[in-house]
Amino acid sequence: MCGRFVVETPRAELARIFSAVLSPGLPLERQPNWNVTPTSLVDTIYSNSPQERLLDHFTWGLTPSWATQPIINARHETILEKPTFKGVFRCVIPADGFYEFKRADKSSKPVPYYFKSPSGHILAFAAIYGRDPTSEKDQCAIITSAANKDMVPVHSRMPIILSEDSLVSWLDSNVPNSVVFEGLAPNPDGTLVSYPVSNKVNSPANNFPELVLPAQT
Repeated sequence: MCGRFVVETPRAELARIFSAVLSPGLPLERQPNWNVTPTSLVDTIYSNSPQERLLDHFTWGLTPSWATQPIINARHETILEKPTFKGVFRCVIPADGFYEFKRADKSSKPVPYYFKSPSGHILAFAAIYGRDPTSEKDQCAIITSAANKDMVPVHSRMPIILSEDSLVSWLDSNVPNSVVFEGLAPNPDGTLVSYPVSNKVNSPANNFPELVLPAQT
């Protein structure tokens, strides 16, 4: 799964990387966030037409009427079967990295790990979004798959990270969800590097750059 991530890269740079323009009314300036948590507003890229990509911010977590808590992740294997995800749209959630928590056993304390690209490039999470009929606000969720070898020592699930080639069809609003979802697959081994970090990331109140530094041993 993916329950915490990091966005340090400024919006202007994200817009350049993803060939997007800022959505009307979205401020250009945004503070870095080293501990993005569910229900936060998160930067997203989507297509509102075949000719234009927009950078906007959506609430992280879908809230269907039956849910007792926001749905922050959608399983790739069942996304086409779940009524919750009928009629959703595709987007990308950019991240500089993300956290996952390793447990040696059920009684042990979770150890946080930070995952990022070996090259330091932005990660493009495959995501979906839809509008909450109650609030009229757009909400999003990250699509996950079975873990690859980079991830499996820490967790059995991971976010699907889109390659530059797959971004084109993912953000093409003319391509049906059924076609693109069928083409999703777990990320190749070597997509990510990781290391343990301070357990200070466990608290949503902590939000500072030292969270992504390797833990002191």
